[in-house]
Amino acid sequence: FSTVFHKSPLSISIARLEDDRFIDVNDTFLKMTGLSREEAIGHTPHELKFWVDIKDRDSLVRHIKERGAVSGFEIKLQHKSGEIIYVLFSAELIDLGGELYMLSMAQDISERKKMEEALRQQLRLQDQLTRLASVVPGTIYSFHMSPDETMSIPFASARIKEIFGLTPE
Repeated sequence: FSTVFHKSPLSISIARLEDDRFIDVNDTFLKMTGLSREEAIGHTPHELKFWVDIKDRDSLVRHIKERGAVSGFEIKLQHKSGEIIYVLFSAELIDLGGELYMLSMAQDISERKKMEEALRQQLRLQDQLTRLASVVPGTIYSFHMSPDETMSIPFASARIKEIFGLTPE
């Protein structure tokens, strides 16, 4: 367990359920939060201003107490620097010497969330272009120039065929 705990690419922490104090955290937890081991051990997430929305924490603790575990919760946490990070969070109650603890695992999904938002924006833009293209005479297209100077055309209206003899696809 110790090897898995310390070598895991997932952030792992153990906190006493009674008072929410961290009793151990792995290096991935420290990297993800920006905290030192001394700053984390013996302190609560509330003291560390870890949770962006304390209601998320309250909801998680309630679910864990009711079900004994939670899995796949997306939550926002605050890095020591103040940056908001998105994590996929799972936890389970464990008994250590007759006392209940919460074993938590989290994966930073901030990059995934940024990519999802970029995709949503791209789809909104494409939808706007499609609606605009349906009422404008002629053709509308967009192009993207990559750093390696290759060009792509992510959008072209149906009328591109009239001018260039090409279908939008």
